[in-house]
Amino acid sequence: MDNWEIYEKSDEKKNDSITLTTNGAIGLPAFFCKTNKIAEFSFVSILFNQIDNAIALKFTKEEEGKKSFKLVKNVAGKGPGGAYIKANRFLDDKAIKYKKEKPTDKSIKYPYKKTTIEGFGEVFMIHLENKNPQEPSVPPAQS
Repeated sequence: MDNWEIYEKSDEKKNDSITLTTNGAIGLPAFFCKTNKIAEFSFVSILFNQIDNAIALKFTKEEEGKKSFKLVKNVAGKGPGGAYIKANRFLDDKAIKYKKEKPTDKSIKYPYKKTTIEGFGEVFMIHLENKNPQEPSVPPAQS
């Protein structure tokens, strides 16, 4: 079979993103957790940059008082699942929209960037700009 290979399906979804759920959680899909070895961690600190409208997640093994959120891990049938952070108070305090306004609203998936922030170390950052499908990404042209 020259250059041909048989595709074998996988039970694993390859959702490599960070999600804001409609019930106020920051969702970390199983693929994200596996790829980034999130199972090693128990807590997360949330950083917010209001100017850039960005959220950064700093995963830690130890609790850091009021700066730490518990990382809730899901366990899928066969192996490690995803995880989430109950963040509705943070999202409400920072006026970040996440609640359903209509029944068809769904959680929003954000691509992330692994980066280093001075004074905090390695973080996973998402930008919240232009992820709402109801909002145009470019202002309409003036007539």
